[in-house]
Amino acid sequence: MIPVLLALLVQVQQPGRPPANQATPQAPSGAQPLHVETRGRELRTPFDTTVAAIRRIGLSVAEVKSGLEAFRRAANREPGGVVVERAAMLQGKCRAMARSASTEARVLCRDCVDGERRAALERYRAYLASLARVGNECAASIARQHQRGGTDRAAERLKREARAIGDRIIAGLVPYEQRLAVVRRAFGWASPGNTTRRGS
Repeated sequence: MIPVLLALLVQVQQPGRPPANQATPQAPSGAQPLHVETRGRELRTPFDTTVAAIRRIGLSVAEVKSGLEAFRRAANREPGGVVVERAAMLQGKCRAMARSASTEARVLCRDCVDGERRAALERYRAYLASLARVGNECAASIARQHQRGGTDRAAERLKREARAIGDRIIAGLVPYEQRLAVVRRAFGWASPGNTTRRGS
């Protein structure tokens, strides 16, 4: 009985070894996890970290899109105080997107995948600096409207600039979404029939 208990204890204490009845998560074909990062009790491969980074960037982009929609609605039909408030919210989300694009770009692995996946990931990574600029320019353009006068004057300027601000954001997000679509197909996260490639 004692040898059986010792054997079980050794198995539980071995780091990174899954229980006998639990399948080990597999990276997609072509993934080459070269090392494992230990964070607390969780083991994450470079591939796992890359996937998480892509998701975090995607969430920050989604926040900007929802913030832009709310700002545009307010500019069309809400009183000045609401317009300024929605603009400030969008400004914060644009800054967060810029930080996310800059920070997460350093997390994306270069050697954990190869072939088509590596090419798609490199093109995605190459655009992140531009995505950060989109966020920073969005935040700066909103901030300029707050520099002179009170709430009413700021609201009037924001209403006039709402379309231009939105157009610049959307123009910057289109290339990002094109590259993300290619990554999704290459990594098997979306079938070719579910996404449409619209150029580079």
